[in-house]
Amino acid sequence: MQEKFLYLINVLTNYAYRVFKGNPLNVNPAEVNKIVCVKLDEIGDMVTALHVFQLLKLRFPNAEIAVVCKPFVGSLLSNNPNIDLITSEVQIGLKADVWVELRGTWLSWWRSLMSGCRYRVDRGIIRFKQRGNQPHETITNFRIIEPLLGGNLTMESSNNQLFLNESEMVEVDGIIQKLGMNDHQNVCFIHPGGRSILRRWPAERFNQIIQYLNNQGFLCVVFGSSEERDLLSEFKSNNDLMVIWETAESLKVFYGVLKNAQLFIGNESGPLQLADLAGVPSVGLFGPGVKNVFYPKGKKSRVIHKILDCNPCDQKHCIHFEKRCMLEIDIEEVIEAVKELAN
Repeated sequence: MQEKFLYLINVLTNYAYRVFKGNPLNVNPAEVNKIVCVKLDEIGDMVTALHVFQLLKLRFPNAEIAVVCKPFVGSLLSNNPNIDLITSEVQIGLKADVWVELRGTWLSWWRSLMSGCRYRVDRGIIRFKQRGNQPHETITNFRIIEPLLGGNLTMESSNNQLFLNESEMVEVDGIIQKLGMNDHQNVCFIHPGGRSILRRWPAERFNQIIQYLNNQGFLCVVFGSSEERDLLSEFKSNNDLMVIWETAESLKVFYGVLKNAQLFIGNESGPLQLADLAGVPSVGLFGPGVKNVFYPKGKKSRVIHKILDCNPCDQKHCIHFEKRCMLEIDIEEVIEAVKELAN
C-alpha cells in the first residue's frame, strides 16, 4: 500500500512538473548536462534496466549520467561506458537537469524536488497506465524514459551487456579451471535459492534433475551465496559430475563464468536474469511471481509457471503452504523443458 501511495505522489509530481517546469517530450539534449537515474532495486531488476542507460547516453551524449543504486547491485555497472557515476542515495549530489525514477523511495522523491531538475520521469505513471496488464520489466523501464528519447530510439537501439575488465577476466578463467568446467563439454548451472522461500523449488527435486543431467553427461554446478549455505548443504558432490560453489565473487565475475555454461536451471531470481543476459539456455521456475514480468527473454529458454488463484502474493504469507505453487512443478516437466532446449 505504501508503494502505491508513493506511485500516486510521483504521478501528481510529474503532472506538476509538466505544467510548471518542462514536458520531457520537448527536452533539448544540448541543454542537459546531468541526468540522475534512481534504481534502488535488486540484481535481476537492474539487469532489466541496462538498456535505459545506453539509450540515455545515445540521446544525451554530452550529459553526465549518474546512477543511484544499492552498493552490491552497483557492481554490475562498473566499467559501463554509458554511466559516469555510480553511487548510493546518501552520497548523490542534489543538482540535475533530468531526474529518472526507475525505482525510488520517499527520500529520492524528495531529493528530486530539491535537485533543481527541469524534466522528471518516473515509474508511477507507467505502473498506473499498465495496471492489471504488466508487461516484461524491460518494457516498463523503457516506457519510463521513452518521453525523453525524441521518438528516434527504441529498445532495439540498445544491446544489454556487462563490461568486464582484464583482471576480472583473469579471475573468471581461474574459477572455470577450479570448477573443472574445462574438462566437460556440457555444464549446467543450478540455482536452488531465491529471495523468498516461497520462490524455491524443493532441493530434493533439484537433486533428481541433477541425477538426470549426470546421466546425460552434464557437469552440474550447484551454486549459492554464503547466506544460502544451509541450502547448499542439501546437495552432495557426486564424483566429478557435480560441484558445489559458494559464490563470493563480484556479480560481473559470476556472470563471466556463467557465460561458459550450456544450460541454467533455477528459480525466479537475479542469477536467472544474469543467465538470460549471458545468452545461456535457461529453464526458469516460477510460482508467486506475476506472469511475464521477469521471464527470461532468450529464444532458447523455457518457463514453467504454476499460477494459483492466490497469485500474485506478497511472497511472505502463503495460504496454501503445504500445496504451494512451487510444489506444483513436476520433475518430469523440468526434464521435458531440458529436452526441448537440447533439441
